[in-house]
Amino acid sequence: MSIHTTLFACLVLLLGSANTAHAVDSQQLLRKGINAYEAGAYRDAANILEQAKTNATATTDHYLWLGRSYGRLAEQSGFLSALSLAIETRRNLERAIELDSENIAAMKDLLKFYSQAPALVGGGRDKAEKLRERLADMHQTQRYEDYQQHSGS
Repeated sequence: MSIHTTLFACLVLLLGSANTAHAVDSQQLLRKGINAYEAGAYRDAANILEQAKTNATATTDHYLWLGRSYGRLAEQSGFLSALSLAIETRRNLERAIELDSENIAAMKDLLKFYSQAPALVGGGRDKAEKLRERLADMHQTQRYEDYQQHSGS
């Protein structure tokens, strides 16, 4: 085995273990962020989840909970702060859906956002209606698939 082959093998092992460590750290940060959110520490939750989001292994759940955290912060903030926090809420919820187009929790949260937020921050009834229709279609499809599965057809 040449020195180059040995070095290459070591590099592959190191990179592989680094990616695994990032995935574990990311999941630990997600759990820590959710715990902070559930304790009502929305700023802490947002900070923790932002840290996790910078990791290449961030998942749809990271963005969902980050969007929720920013949403709660927006509800508790003054007008100017609430505007930027509302935009972050929308961006993170939309990103959660981009990563998993069947993330119903993110869709429901985004539907609520679109329904309640002004157009200035990305809300709107037209967006809410489109998302509501998408959720209804998904529900119908799931009910049909469940029927097919149980009827043996």
